[in-house]
Amino acid sequence: MGVEFGAVLIPVVDATYKGMPEEQVSHGISITRIAQQVGGAFGTAVLAANLQSQLIHGPMLDVASRANAFNYTFWWTIGFTACAIIPGVFLPGNRRKSWSFFEEKD
Repeated sequence: MGVEFGAVLIPVVDATYKGMPEEQVSHGISITRIAQQVGGAFGTAVLAANLQSQLIHGPMLDVASRANAFNYTFWWTIGFTACAIIPGVFLPGNRRKSWSFFEEKD
């Protein structure tokens, strides 16, 4: 999760500050950090509530049903990740013309 967060954080921060006047960068930093904190807390709360709901409604003595509750909650995290990829595609930046690593430089 740390690698994933690091890979996502840098382009988002770069897109936030790109083209921003220097005197407004401090406001951009504040807004970005608030959004990250609120989003992280909201996501954690939703996943915790989801897991608790799954554990309450399943038989508590059965280890397999507890494992299924965690499995179900894990798929919610996959869904959150997929939803986060969609706006990430539209971040401003330089687009590569080719995906080849062996292309010739002009």
